[in-house]
Amino acid sequence: MSARLPTAGGTGRRDGAWFRFVLLWLLGADTRVTMLAIPPVLPQIHRALGLNETAVAILTSLPVLLLAAASVLGSFLITSVSAGRAAVLGLALAAAPATPFPCSSR
Repeated sequence: MSARLPTAGGTGRRDGAWFRFVLLWLLGADTRVTMLAIPPVLPQIHRALGLNETAVAILTSLPVLLLAAASVLGSFLITSVSAGRAAVLGLALAAAPATPFPCSSR
């Protein structure tokens, strides 16, 4: 008979597994939103920046290539620290550019 451990998502192991699954799903959905944001506005980017088709193709494939490079670096990070800490570090790095910094006006 296994002991039921308290978890963040509930009181049992099954609830905790479901909670972790939902968190991982949200993490994956969040990282893919940036890749899905470019194609709908691609015609506007093409017109506004005056890019040729080659530059537009590079712009479209750049998020996928960066995600592939980051996955290799992320796997090294996960082996050196736990997966949870690696996810928290990755989210903190992703949120850092959106953090407002006080500006001094002179």
